[in-house]
Amino acid sequence: MARNKYPEVTVERILDVSQRLFLEKGYENTTIQDIVDELGGLTKGAVYHHFKSKEEIMDAVGDRMFFSNNPFEAVKQRKDLNGLEKLREALSSVLPIVLIVLVLCFSIAPIPTATLMTFLIGAVLLIGGMGLFTLGADQAMTPIGERVGAAMTRSRKLWIVVSVSFLIGVIVTVSEPDLQVLATQVPGVPNPVLIGAVAVGVGIFLVIALLRILFRVPLNRLLVGFYLVVFTLAAFIPGDFLAIAFDSGGVTTGPMTVPFIMALGLGVSSIRSDADASQDSFGLVALCSIGPILAVMVLSLLYLCRPSGRCQQYRLLLQL
Repeated sequence: MARNKYPEVTVERILDVSQRLFLEKGYENTTIQDIVDELGGLTKGAVYHHFKSKEEIMDAVGDRMFFSNNPFEAVKQRKDLNGLEKLREALSSVLPIVLIVLVLCFSIAPIPTATLMTFLIGAVLLIGGMGLFTLGADQAMTPIGERVGAAMTRSRKLWIVVSVSFLIGVIVTVSEPDLQVLATQVPGVPNPVLIGAVAVGVGIFLVIALLRILFRVPLNRLLVGFYLVVFTLAAFIPGDFLAIAFDSGGVTTGPMTVPFIMALGLGVSSIRSDADASQDSFGLVALCSIGPILAVMVLSLLYLCRPSGRCQQYRLLLQL
């Protein structure tokens, strides 16, 4: 048999046919023989010459789908991702608030000059910090999140997906500025305790959200089920903790959490070979926002809040 002078062309043909069949029939319902039948002229031996198994073909298809839309290359090619443009965006966001505060300070709510100068210096630092942060999020956080999600899924090991997702959820939440501010506003509960509870809640529900993408579980069922649990627990939670619990759900909409979680979902869904994969990449933030609410509610079972606002620690067993 004559040697194939263009093996890369054969590989591309195999991947094209395999990707189409995976999308049409699904990975589980596609066999090697199905791929051979669609190739027209290639034998099963030729396919096995390039790929040892269907799993190896799937890995190659996943790599090609990812790198054909490589987020790192997309970032390189974008001309709007520069520090000056991000500073302009930050300025347009902060400047209206600064002007409103200045009008109030010089009219109905005068403040000392020292306080006003502190506010202006803080506004300048805020504009610079927001510009640098959004630049870093676009150039690093989003591409890395997509790459990590795709790599976890290609490993085909459930324990890797679970452990890495939980760890990422906890670390990203702990670094969330919104959570740090919220923790300082809650009297009677140590900051590390509240931050740790919320971070664990986000980590657990990030795992659930990514497993939902992998196992194609309908989002509406999960949302209805978990919110039924939330509303049931709300009947037994002290009023002080109830407000804190729902406010803590806002940490999943912070500037650190949203870019990374959404990019992670895109990376995981990019490996799936069905038409609904892109749609299932959404909903992660909705699910992850339930985690902090339930975590703080469970935490409230360890703290009894009195009307005075002071909290005493007590056992988990409730006297109903």
